[in-house]
Amino acid sequence: MQTFGCFSFLLCTVSMFALFLEHELVGKLLFGTSLILLSISLLFSLYEVIISTIAINVELENIEL
Repeated sequence: MQTFGCFSFLLCTVSMFALFLEHELVGKLLFGTSLILLSISLLFSLYEVIISTIAINVELENIEL
């Protein structure tokens, strides 16, 4: 999750630099790619939250017994 997030922000920064240099197509492609990577990162984050919630529920069930 963190890897995809870091690459997303890195590509976003590079895309802004490309747009600053007036390379519009490259900037748009890099920004689009960064959005895809950020979406993947968020999906992994959601999956980790779900796994953690299930694990906490299992632990709480063991305490109640």
